[in-house]
Amino acid sequence: MNWIKKKYFELTAAPAINVLADKTPKYSLILSSFSREENVALIISKYSKYDCFGEIIVWHNGLKPLPLKYDTNKVRVINSDDMGLSSRYAAALLAKSETIFLHDDDLLVPEDTFVKMAHKHRETLATISIEGKNPYPDGTYGMPVKPKNGEEITCEIHLNRCICTSRSILPSYFSFLYQTGLSLDPKGGGGEDMVYSYAARLATGNLPIAVGFQFKNMDRQEAISSRFGNQHKNRSTIMNICQEVFKREVNKNV
Repeated sequence: MNWIKKKYFELTAAPAINVLADKTPKYSLILSSFSREENVALIISKYSKYDCFGEIIVWHNGLKPLPLKYDTNKVRVINSDDMGLSSRYAAALLAKSETIFLHDDDLLVPEDTFVKMAHKHRETLATISIEGKNPYPDGTYGMPVKPKNGEEITCEIHLNRCICTSRSILPSYFSFLYQTGLSLDPKGGGGEDMVYSYAARLATGNLPIAVGFQFKNMDRQEAISSRFGNQHKNRSTIMNICQEVFKREVNKNV
């Protein structure tokens, strides 16, 4: 898509990390949608009242357009399956705010949790997540990282259920994905979370941080992680490829 290329080059050519960012202290939320319309409707009804969000962008990747319309300028809905698993990152290039939340359609997060996540991200530039993964001792994917309330655990991989990052870091996802040569597909283990984990780490020098915040799980029957059975082998392969690219790029600068 041409607008993706335009936004990507605008951001990567910016002389300062936040030169194109809106100066508002409010955040942008990117909500990924596939088939859980009731979840999406409930999430938007709650989050549109949160003062911390200046905008909510819903990228609906389903087979049919999302049958939801909103009168508020705070909510934008994009119906498109063009970008596949990369859609949330494409949508983030359209965001007005520098502080970005990427959010799945299967959980509800209190407003104060978003605020705490944003503060932690601004302090560290690390990707802040509610859950993460680490490689097992044998080098395969992936040991769960689920911090208790208030606990902070540095991890190698963040899970995309709810993360806080910066708009100016997000273009690194596309450049890193290109370097991996991966073609991401749910049937092959997905992997967009791993790509961005290593891409953002390469861009900032910081590992993701999983922080124990309050949230509520919703219906997860259509979750990608559950749709195609156990993907341990495929996700291990994707992780290993990302690790190799990361090490190669780090060694270039040594």
